Amino acid sequence: MNKPYINSCQITPNPVNQKQQISIVLDIEDKPIVFQKVIYYSGENKAGERIGIM
Repeated sequence: MNKPYINSCQITPNPVNQKQQISIVLDIEDKPIVFQKVIYYSGENKAGERIGIM
């Protein structure tokens, strides 16, 4: 699964007059989304202590 990430946005010309055409240029990159499962440990940690993130 990927998430779009906007690196930059450029609007030309700037400033723009009324009824004038503009150009919008976007630099977009797909970055993967990484999910981690929460793991519960027992032993040297307290029983039921949550280790990890999601």
